[in-house]
Amino acid sequence: MKKILFVPAIIVALLFAFSTAFTSAADQKEGAEPKAGTLEEKMDNLVEQGPGVHNIKKDDKGRVQSLVVVGQSRISTVLGAAKGKEMARKKAEQSATTQFVKWLGEAAVVCENAEEEATLFVQGEEGNDKDALSEAGKAVEKFTKTYKSVSAGLVRGLQLLHTCVNPKDKTCTLVYGWSLANAKSAKDTATHDPGIEEKPSGTEPSDKKPSGKDTSDKKKIRGNKATSPEAADFLK
Repeated sequence: MKKILFVPAIIVALLFAFSTAFTSAADQKEGAEPKAGTLEEKMDNLVEQGPGVHNIKKDDKGRVQSLVVVGQSRISTVLGAAKGKEMARKKAEQSATTQFVKWLGEAAVVCENAEEEATLFVQGEEGNDKDALSEAGKAVEKFTKTYKSVSAGLVRGLQLLHTCVNPKDKTCTLVYGWSLANAKSAKDTATHDPGIEEKPSGTEPSDKKPSGKDTSDKKKIRGNKATSPEAADFLK
């Protein structure tokens, strides 16, 4: 007569619980690896953070190598959605420029070397290399003609990375990237300061007055997003 091996139910339950816990722990360990997130998710996060300077990257001597600037503006549909988006885009661009220049004046030390190439250092950082500061040259005095000229040159180094139109909040957000390499390249490029160009004398304004017709169907804002492939270089 064969003996039947009897395993107490409590042992079976313990073995099952242990197996489940082990599997769950393995799954958690595998899922615990930090997710880098897609480029779109990173851009959405920057848009949510709002206007300002973000993602500042420096070298080992404290010199700023790249950063991201966000500008934002509300969309007015008084003259229609298309015109409202056009105007909001210009205001968002101005917002980004303002945020960048403001950051330069409050949080950065701008230095210029003999070749008139500007270098940025974050103020009050312990890691700043004194030798690097002296090599860059004398810090540019703020609120002077020289500082404004240097700032204008740095602004030209901004590169559009992402645009976002949010129909729910009626906002237009532009995300720009600045890098030391782009700033040096832009220095030799023929360009003019951003702003509204003066219209030739005798030229009539292009905007026409409202005709009085119902344009409610033209005031609907459609959301859209667009991201430059080069945006990934600023978010590594």
